[in-house]
Amino acid sequence: MVETEKSIGIVTRRVDPNDRRARLISFTPRGYALLERVYSAIAEAEADMEAAVGKRAFSQVREALATYVAGGAAVGVGEASA
Repeated sequence: MVETEKSIGIVTRRVDPNDRRARLISFTPRGYALLERVYSAIAEAEADMEAAVGKRAFSQVREALATYVAGGAAVGVGEASA
């Protein structure tokens, strides 16, 4: 599952010294740098959206999306709902 991330150098995987059956996944410095760029891009996009629709409307959209995700709706994205 993390092979792609490992192959591009953003995570490492090692055996858990407390449970040799388990693996520990950690971000590399390159991975942390990528996260920082992603979070900055998200913050910029959110600021742009808030500027376009207003603080109140943007807050309502964020709240609605948080409720949607908390309800498990994001699980199985792309799958037909029952």
